[in-house]
Amino acid sequence: MKRNRMLAISISMLFVFVSLFLTWTKSMAMATEKNSMCHDIEDMLNDHPYKSIIGMDELVTGIKTIYHCGNICTICADACIGEKDEALIRCIRLNQDCADICETTGRLLSRQTETDVNILRSQLQACVVACRDCGEECKKHAEKYKHCQICADICFQCEEVCNNLLAALPQ
Repeated sequence: MKRNRMLAISISMLFVFVSLFLTWTKSMAMATEKNSMCHDIEDMLNDHPYKSIIGMDELVTGIKTIYHCGNICTICADACIGEKDEALIRCIRLNQDCADICETTGRLLSRQTETDVNILRSQLQACVVACRDCGEECKKHAEKYKHCQICADICFQCEEVCNNLLAALPQ
């Protein structure tokens, strides 16, 4: 009986170890993939025949953050739809608008050939407004819905990044 109990404890410990190892392996793979994606953006921009009008670190961080914000807004809008709560209608709309604006902003920032600073400035300003409005709306629902809290956080982070990019643009 004591031997069976020891065997059960050993098996339980083995399962815990294997579970921890698999979790660690998965997190390492995800971190490598994230670094690879960011590295690919930087490699592409460094290899581009036109040099960026914005510093490379700031540009890569900006593109990454803006695309991430767009993805989070898309997921939040979908989660809000799933909640079937009429109080979220404005939140859904602002999430969708912010996602679209972030997608366009990320694409414009990725283009280096013959950049029109006025268009880029206007797009970044639109992204600042969209992120601020979406973040404020999501913040209203954050206590009830975790996805809105996550979305508000990234929207405010993206707003800050866009403001930094605006400040880095040549006059």
